[in-house]
Amino acid sequence: MVLARPMSCHKDLACWQGGVNVAGSSSVSHYPECTQHDMCGHGELKEVTEAAKARVPETRNALRKRGVEISQNVKDGDIIAVEVDDVNEPWMLGRVVIKDRREGPRTAAEHKPESENWMGKIERGDPVIDVVKLEPICPGSRSFQYPDKTRLKKEAYDQKHFAVFVEDVRLVGIELVHKPKYKPDSRPRRLSGIEDEFVGQYDYWELQTEDREEILQYMPKYDGK
Repeated sequence: MVLARPMSCHKDLACWQGGVNVAGSSSVSHYPECTQHDMCGHGELKEVTEAAKARVPETRNALRKRGVEISQNVKDGDIIAVEVDDVNEPWMLGRVVIKDRREGPRTAAEHKPESENWMGKIERGDPVIDVVKLEPICPGSRSFQYPDKTRLKKEAYDQKHFAVFVEDVRLVGIELVHKPKYKPDSRPRRLSGIEDEFVGQYDYWELQTEDREEILQYMPKYDGK
């Protein structure tokens, strides 16, 4: 409990000290009221409560339902995070591609086998979102690159463009920070072959720490069973 006033003049000791009720006491405050109470008003005892926290879905069905809901207003160029059924890459980033409508998922018009769509088999009528997959510079990195036609064969480049299911979407509206050239930090460490390839040569985009934490928050929790 704290003592609150409509305003504070800060001219009186009791005013800028504030006040709290003493345990077991019926008094509003163990500090006297401000002598300028005509200006500040009389103190009132207020209860301070913890700010409400957003409820995180805990079940697989709840996560899927949330994915459907947050996918309804995605627009062309939006960056989204999508859950992937892969222990080595549990989630991915994709840039939304929309050409024939203003926003939201499209309804698949035909069957597409798993061999033709990286995220799995699509059936006619499935609500899906077309994306371009961003590739992390190395496993677990927050630094990503868009596929480059000049460095990939046509087949490999085309495989970076596919449809994702709306129920697998975990976060939308992600803001990436553009970095002109990828350079590792200056601390001495061994670079992987993948990192060696990118050092100082290509632009990349960085996922902010808070966005990464939010993505992980909406990933399913496994109990090891």
